[in-house]
Amino acid sequence: MHLNIFNWNIPVLHLKEHRLEFVSGEDLDAGPMTANSQSLDAFSEIQIDTNVLEATIQVGDSYGVSLDCNEKLIPTVSVENGTLLVKQRTQNRWFQGSTKAEMTITVPAGTDLKALTATHNVGDLNVEGINIDVVDIKVNVGDVNLDDITGKTLTVDSDTGDVEAEACSFEKVTIKSDIGDADYESTKDLSDYKMDLKTDVGEINLKNSDQDSDHYGVDHSYKQNGSAGELNITVDVGSITVK
Repeated sequence: MHLNIFNWNIPVLHLKEHRLEFVSGEDLDAGPMTANSQSLDAFSEIQIDTNVLEATIQVGDSYGVSLDCNEKLIPTVSVENGTLLVKQRTQNRWFQGSTKAEMTITVPAGTDLKALTATHNVGDLNVEGINIDVVDIKVNVGDVNLDDITGKTLTVDSDTGDVEAEACSFEKVTIKSDIGDADYESTKDLSDYKMDLKTDVGEINLKNSDQDSDHYGVDHSYKQNGSAGELNITVDVGSITVK
């Protein structure tokens, strides 16, 4: 499908069942599918910089990476000075037809990572069951899903997509979302956390305090004093849930 406005062909992006589909007026093929897995040297930090990719980081038998991508979307993967580097550079135009770019990174059980830094243009980011001191994520289009993560600081900056942190524990949390819901479920008691929650369009649900309230409408906010940690969530369009 094309959108033709004043005889211009405008690319259309489809997100469907975790597949990334691009349609363009230009005949550009993303290449054949390629699937492979490889073992990696041990690393304590992860840096991801990608244009079109769905990434998962989870516990496995060893340090490794699995890729399932169209040939032109395969990122470069290397370990340098204890840091796993994932970089993907594609041309500044959409590929025609259906494209796929998926990556799974594994670390052994009990691994403690110093940092995860991820810059995503398009695609979901999923992280599960790993201790990471510093998490810094930026996503233009895609969901961020964190499950059972323990660390010191969590920073998420999302343009479009939901942010969900489930069974997590961080001393300082900062989440900013332009369009999308932001949910933070802590394994710690948040009653003594300093909180600053705000949504312009949506509702605020507090489930882990003496209050259990819903706020509806525009420009809603909730603040709480505390010294055990910080939780800051700002959403332009979407709901906030803290429990």
